[in-house]
Amino acid sequence: MSLYYVQKLLYLINREPHTRKRLDTDFDVLVSEYDLTTEEISALREVDVGMLYIMGVNGQILMHYAAHRGYEWNDYLATSLVFAGACSHGPGITGRADRADRALRDSLYESFDRLRRAIEESKPDALIIIGAEHFANFFMDNMPAICMGMANSYTGPIEDEQWLGIKHAQVPGNEVLSEQLISSIMRDIDLSYAQEWKFDHGIMVPLHFLTPEYDLPIIPVNINCQGPPLIPLDRCYEFGRALRRACDERPERIAIIGTGGISHWPATPDSGRINEPWDREFLDHFVNNRREKLISYTDEQTYINAGQGGFEIRTYIAIAGATEGSTGEIWFYAPIPIFSVGCTIATMNVE
Repeated sequence: MSLYYVQKLLYLINREPHTRKRLDTDFDVLVSEYDLTTEEISALREVDVGMLYIMGVNGQILMHYAAHRGYEWNDYLATSLVFAGACSHGPGITGRADRADRALRDSLYESFDRLRRAIEESKPDALIIIGAEHFANFFMDNMPAICMGMANSYTGPIEDEQWLGIKHAQVPGNEVLSEQLISSIMRDIDLSYAQEWKFDHGIMVPLHFLTPEYDLPIIPVNINCQGPPLIPLDRCYEFGRALRRACDERPERIAIIGTGGISHWPATPDSGRINEPWDREFLDHFVNNRREKLISYTDEQTYINAGQGGFEIRTYIAIAGATEGSTGEIWFYAPIPIFSVGCTIATMNVE
């Protein structure tokens, strides 16, 4: 009956001036009079329109509550995909920060913070991170081409705290929204799902900068970039398209970030080697969303020119697919050898 009481409260707020006044002046006492869960009270307090909708609140009731709490009509309607970007996730970014060139490191960190602010300004209800994990959860005995998380919480990092420079944390998810997105995507792309997932640096390094309080629900996606045979690049682009369609079917405000290296040779004698011209060419294709160029890279060429870490371009290509027809901007790029990667911060327009 909890949904009934949420909607009854909103119904009374919408129709009774004295209840609206109590909402504004004595919120805690008002909601205590109804049999509401902690999550429902939080959604009401934060005016989390997307979460209230997920909980089942009727849109005809919800829109008036949103208007009373200061939502502009265009903001109320501006759901679905609200932000898209890409960033690096090398473990050295946090684990070897003290050994990097200070000016480059600080500039990278400032760009991460700019990305954080941009995401926050888009007011997302959830953040989808498309990453490429490193044998933390998946191995060649059962390696999905694409897997999406479907849980209410995750943990990470799986690595040693001191080595990575990030403390272990509980990260919120959104099982209901994940399942709805997965079901929609499956109409176009076959993918796996996981209700247990321990994040490695591929997700935790971006989260360390982008959601430092771990207060935004995360939906992880892993594209296999480690154990060949790897998913073809055109299928990554198609996954991005399917993801965008799934997001646009939802009332929630959703942000997406692709994260991976570009050229890098991690955990090899060539670690620290970076092919800057190759990186810049790829990034130019990425921000201009040149699909045919992006999917023209062969794994053989990528391995030679960008190392095994270069296979992670798949995460960027998925973002390009999700923003098909739009272009973007590179906010930061610099080879930082001690971080073992050409560090990148980029955004794509969402239209």
